Amino acid sequence: MRIGGRHLAKMKRFWSSLALMTGDYHGRPMQAHLPLPVSGADFDRWLSLFRETATDLCTPAGAALLIDKAERVASSLELGIAAGRGHMLRRGERLPATEA
Repeated sequence: MRIGGRHLAKMKRFWSSLALMTGDYHGRPMQAHLPLPVSGADFDRWLSLFRETATDLCTPAGAALLIDKAERVASSLELGIAAGRGHMLRRGERLPATEA
């Protein structure tokens, strides 16, 4: 999946606000992601790419901080999307793929 310019700009504002406390992001990420047909496997892929990029671009301490934040964001989104679909995930349970 290729990320478009508008979404990339929004992601930059989100991470700038989260990591650097710039206050640049004023969106609602849960509501934006609720309708997407994502699953636990999608979160795993996103986190894998995020970890690789953070490790390549940041100091070890910086990468660790960003990765921790990304894991928390992913967990929160996964739980929220599951709840939005009427499913409460148990500990260790992952968001299932949506049926086409």
